Amino acid sequence: MCEQTLLDQAENLTEQKIGQRIFGRSAEYSPADDSIVRVQARQLRMRLAEYFRDEGRDEQTVIEIPKGSYVAVFRDATIAATQDPEAQAILQQQREGVEFGEKVLRHIAKDQTGEAKRLPK
Repeated sequence: MCEQTLLDQAENLTEQKIGQRIFGRSAEYSPADDSIVRVQARQLRMRLAEYFRDEGRDEQTVIEIPKGSYVAVFRDATIAATQDPEAQAILQQQREGVEFGEKVLRHIAKDQTGEAKRLPK
């Protein structure tokens, strides 16, 4: 899928053609009668999401196969992370943690007059 996408050969990424070329189905292959391509594409989507969420979280580029398509999409990892609801929740928790930490440091840094000292950035 990635290779065909990069070669600008998206017309080769139909359920019919994938069934024939990748899974060895005959020319009479009917996706309506055999769901192997859809099932395997779903598993691939899940594995890609898992990989980029865990082991591949430091990769610069995220590869996705959008639902309803077999054409690969390559996204900048920072943009992809901001679009993922789970990643958004983690980023929000991190922001809140930083804000809380800054409040604690300001409280600790108060001088004798009770005024909060400005913290270096």
